[in-house]
Amino acid sequence: MAAGRVSFAVAGLFILSIVNLGQSLSLPSYVKGCSRNDPNINECALKSGREGLNNILNGDKKYRIPSYKPLRITQIVVDQGGGGAVGLRSDLNDVAIYGFDKIVLNAVRVNISERRMELDLNSPINMQAKYNISGKILVLPIVGNGDMVFNLTNVHCVYVFHYDLEINNSDGKEYVKLRESTFTFEPESFHIEMTNLFNGDKTLANDTFPTIPGPLARYTDRLPTLGIFHPTLLVTHGPATSRLIVPGDNMNRFLNENWRDVLKELGPVIGDAIKKTLDVLLGQFLEVVPYDDVFPIAE
Repeated sequence: MAAGRVSFAVAGLFILSIVNLGQSLSLPSYVKGCSRNDPNINECALKSGREGLNNILNGDKKYRIPSYKPLRITQIVVDQGGGGAVGLRSDLNDVAIYGFDKIVLNAVRVNISERRMELDLNSPINMQAKYNISGKILVLPIVGNGDMVFNLTNVHCVYVFHYDLEINNSDGKEYVKLRESTFTFEPESFHIEMTNLFNGDKTLANDTFPTIPGPLARYTDRLPTLGIFHPTLLVTHGPATSRLIVPGDNMNRFLNENWRDVLKELGPVIGDAIKKTLDVLLGQFLEVVPYDDVFPIAE
């Protein structure tokens, strides 16, 4: 799995904003607190989450929650390292992510003593953006800029949120502060379409590799006989080199035929982007509402 880095900015929201804890807010009417000493706290949290989810996803500026219908992100920058079959740089601008309105919340798990929360959910994810990309993916060269759409269907997601409690000196109340989080996801399918690949060259984009069995060995069962045109690929053979030639219009097809391999390589950066949106949704909300309102002690 290739190493990578992803950064992004949500429109109208500073992701790393300085929290003004002097402005303490009570829970909104659409969110119900759950007693921290309730033996059925998970059931309470799930019920509260399901009842308030639609209002939360609509966004609430008072609580610094962006709208998730759709979620608009100014820019996502993906910088993948050269290790593995993927090594690319991609700038995504004017990003819109749809599908959150179809979230199915399966479970909420709260561990007060460990200061840990877990969300288990399913959702489709449809992302539309302007892209600028260069590098390689599944050992194939890729370059271009234009419009991009990708769809993940019935994505099973697990988001784990570890937190600390910090006392605000101005009011003496405790607030949740995100310590770390993890996010895993598994879609039923993945589909991507990029316009203007290879900057509009409709004929060929190519690169040269020492031999077919080397970096392409994993994909030899998907490649044609040497020198014979294939709807997806064309391979020609010379005395010392084998050249893989990919018609621009067919790169999308190749990526979609091999989407599981694509996702193995790109999954970490896709997951990191989704994780950060959830960090915003939960973290910024919990940083302005006192902990005793979110998880009060039952009398």
